[in-house]
Amino acid sequence: KAAVSSLRAGDQAALLTFSQNVALRATWTDDKHKLQTAIDAATAQGSTSLTDAAFAAITLPPARLSRTLALIFTDGDDSSSWLNAATVVDAARRTDAVVYGVTLSAAPSSGATLDERRAKLFEDPGLYRSSLLPLLAHETGGEAFARADTKDLRAAFLDVMARFNQRYVLSYAPPHAAGSGWHPVEVRMKDPALTVTARRGYTQ
Repeated sequence: KAAVSSLRAGDQAALLTFSQNVALRATWTDDKHKLQTAIDAATAQGSTSLTDAAFAAITLPPARLSRTLALIFTDGDDSSSWLNAATVVDAARRTDAVVYGVTLSAAPSSGATLDERRAKLFEDPGLYRSSLLPLLAHETGGEAFARADTKDLRAAFLDVMARFNQRYVLSYAPPHAAGSGWHPVEVRMKDPALTVTARRGYTQ
């Protein structure tokens, strides 16, 4: 609800919910009341099809050509998805959506780097699918946050919206791009004290 309330004039949002099933509760709209009503109608029950829901979110066609934020909120590990987590990471690299994740979990991080977690996910997508959300965020230039308590959620959602609204599009024309396929991109800051989040590459 905090995220919906922070939508700016001209913004639109849609709502997907997921348990063992994935459901489109509200199609793209700028009607905040409609979105709030859809949120109120959602119930917490059943298992968790996070991988399936993430794929649905990043491939949901936008209402119009614009920047798209996929804000994914979950309370834990995937337990009932049909789709392969590694396949969804690859699909995310081919979309224009930027994934931000908020996880309600007190579990500590594994300590592995994102590249190590990505390698493990692709090696065994079923065993390491808990790495899906941070990897989706990493590949699409977003961020993933874990919160240990529900009292922190409102601030987390508002923070995500503020971060996304501060983003901008940086375009360039590579002079010697190879043919079709995956093209990695690295964006670095001259000032080492600064950090930047950006997509890891693009598919041509």
